Amino acid sequence: MRVTRPAHLQPRLLALVFLGGACGALSRWGLLEVMSDQYLPIAVANLLGSLLMGLLLGTLWVLGPDDGRLRAVRLTLGTGFLGGFTTYSSFASHVVFLGLLGDPVRWFAYTAGSVLGGLALAAIGLWLGRRLGRAMRGRRAA
Repeated sequence: MRVTRPAHLQPRLLALVFLGGACGALSRWGLLEVMSDQYLPIAVANLLGSLLMGLLLGTLWVLGPDDGRLRAVRLTLGTGFLGGFTTYSSFASHVVFLGLLGDPVRWFAYTAGSVLGGLALAAIGLWLGRRLGRAMRGRRAA
């Protein structure tokens, strides 16, 4: 019987997470460079990341168990890339700073829009990902 070490103890998987995370963080930095507003790029990264995470996990869910190549894809793209692309810490500091500015409408729009929008987009991504996964699985079977 072969015993598999946990993912966090496998150098190959750790390298994939690191590579994905570096690419995700660089992508977020590029978004910050392209957009001039200080709050909008983080909201865009987090909302887009929510959609893409739902899409990824929905697709992988249908394609099979979380092992082998599918685990490597999840760890590289989900944990690594999307983990580096999105940022809870910047979102949290923006919520605090907007609250300190004394503009409750902007504070509420940013906070509720990010949280509720992220949940909605993750759900949409999950739904789309499951459809995509079924299509991919059907194509492999044919």
